[in-house]
Amino acid sequence: MIQLLFWRRALAICRHFRSRDALLFAMTLGLMGSMAALLAHGLIDNSVFVIDLAFIFMFQLAALMRLVEISEAGA
Repeated sequence: MIQLLFWRRALAICRHFRSRDALLFAMTLGLMGSMAALLAHGLIDNSVFVIDLAFIFMFQLAALMRLVEISEAGA
């Protein structure tokens, strides 16, 4: 469920920043790539149960929510 919400919001703000702000667009793409890598790693290993990787997962969620706030403030 968290992944579904993450990807919906990430794609929405990616479309929002595409023509408006190149830096925030690049940050959104990097965040999406990082989440895809975490998911791929999770298929092989239990990445969310390791504390440092769980921190990265929560950091990605927080970064996405901050980008959502920026996109809503600028809209």
